[in-house]
Amino acid sequence: MRSSKLKYILWFFLGTIVLIIGLKVGTRAKTGGPYQLVAQASLDVPVERWFFFEEWNVAFTREALIWVNASGEYKRVMLPRNTVDVRFSPSGRYYALLWTPTLSGAPGGQQKGFIELYHVTDGRRFQETFTRSYDEGFPIMRITDDGWLFVLQNTTARLRLFGPRGDRIPTGSLFPDAAYDLERQLDAVVIPGKNRLVVAANRHGMKRSGAQPHLLLLGPKGGIVWRRAIPAHGFTRLIVAPDGQWFALGVYRMGAGKVVERKTLVYDQRGQKVAETDLLMKYGQFSSAARFLVLAENARARLITIPAGTVLWEYSLPSKATGIAAVEIHPAGEAAALLMARSEFQDRRFHFVEPRLLLLNRDGEVFQELNFSGRRFLSPALRFAPTGEFIQIGFQQEKQTYRLQ
Repeated sequence: MRSSKLKYILWFFLGTIVLIIGLKVGTRAKTGGPYQLVAQASLDVPVERWFFFEEWNVAFTREALIWVNASGEYKRVMLPRNTVDVRFSPSGRYYALLWTPTLSGAPGGQQKGFIELYHVTDGRRFQETFTRSYDEGFPIMRITDDGWLFVLQNTTARLRLFGPRGDRIPTGSLFPDAAYDLERQLDAVVIPGKNRLVVAANRHGMKRSGAQPHLLLLGPKGGIVWRRAIPAHGFTRLIVAPDGQWFALGVYRMGAGKVVERKTLVYDQRGQKVAETDLLMKYGQFSSAARFLVLAENARARLITIPAGTVLWEYSLPSKATGIAAVEIHPAGEAAALLMARSEFQDRRFHFVEPRLLLLNRDGEVFQELNFSGRRFLSPALRFAPTGEFIQIGFQQEKQTYRLQ
């Protein structure tokens, strides 16, 4: 009798443990949680890329720019044929188009194209032309909130700068003594609210000794305020804090044909390195007050403090899990969002399919998971609202908004 009673108690105890574990696992897998779907705007055409701003959202499609608010589409602007790229200023007040009369140039020849600057309400401000060789990349466009347009060419490291009305400011090359190089990598980010540009640029293409990456700050007239050689072979990603005080750059070193060192370096606005962490940033975001930085590789994410660089948490995806495609941080650093998706090559381009969103608290623990079965996107789009109350996610033919309940 006593043996049966002990056996019953043991089974009850084990069953309770199993039930508790099952509830914890089940909670992590469910879509239920503090952020709930409150709005869903669908479009009748596939979206190439979403742009999220405080006052509005914009969908870039092959034929038009579509402005969307909480209730759906409210403005559509048709694009020139063969529009290759669209860029917005940080606030979304200005945007630039890059388009070509023909889809591609003839082998060995030159292709002509156009760059146009627009104000959202006032329309087109000016048009400039460019030419490129058949195997050359397209110019890189960046716009300030005052309508200054920076145009960079990776092959020559040449800078062109235009005022809001199209007046051209005399500028030169980021590396005046460097040769023409098809493999030179270059990226740039506008400092919000200021006519300044942060540039990450390799002096040349990758060689055995590396590509000699540099970090540069350009002033309002395109002049180089400072230039810093980066102790690495190459870089992956450049991001800038919302207040412009900090810049983060993912860098790496090669050895024996593979990456042997991965880091993310943090610099202040004077070009001085203030922190580093041993994770190669492919995706990253500063919090609004720039007290925190969330960064991620394919399968790892980390939250660090700024400027100390202290690691608050690190999260690793399970083996064989789909990789990280984008990250976002709550304005106050209270939460981080990891968008994951599987990459598939279809119709001569990569598509992200079967996306999932993990929401992590300040301790790096998952408190909500959202699954988007059947959705896909071409370019990741994820944003916390400035208050942290909303999360917006853009897919190929819709935008979803989740609200903190």
